[in-house]
Amino acid sequence: MGLSNKGTVFGIFILLIVFGCKTEHDIEYSFGELENVKVFTENITPDSVVLTNAKEFGDNEEVFFASMGDFTVDDSGRVYIADAGWGSRSLYVFNAEGSHLKKIAGEGKGPGEFLNLSNLQYRSGSILFYDSQMQRIMIYSTDSLQLEKTVLTDAQK
Repeated sequence: MGLSNKGTVFGIFILLIVFGCKTEHDIEYSFGELENVKVFTENITPDSVVLTNAKEFGDNEEVFFASMGDFTVDDSGRVYIADAGWGSRSLYVFNAEGSHLKKIAGEGKGPGEFLNLSNLQYRSGSILFYDSQMQRIMIYSTDSLQLEKTVLTDAQK
């Protein structure tokens, strides 16, 4: 192989290294159904994730979370968040912008009250959750934010 062929091979090798190591900024990757996900390669250490705050829901003059529990979102973007703290158990509703709208359920044994709130879900215009201590499912309307129905799950009571 002559000197000019070695130079050509060396030149191609250098070009491959330069273009192979080139990084692109603001590369967008697909993460399935997730929206608003963008990967930035500049000024970020490898294998790191940076989370940015998009909305805040929580403590204010009307709402204080002792222990945040389950949450769900309805079709209009309203967010339902359970406070699972002893003595302060409640279910709060926030609008899509994060402002508190209403407390729709609280701790107790009466109608519309609960002792344990788990499995909070949005289904077809209703918010429902299970109260394992009272052995019942509570169903609230997302239109009126009122209790629609209570379903007892223990056949012995």
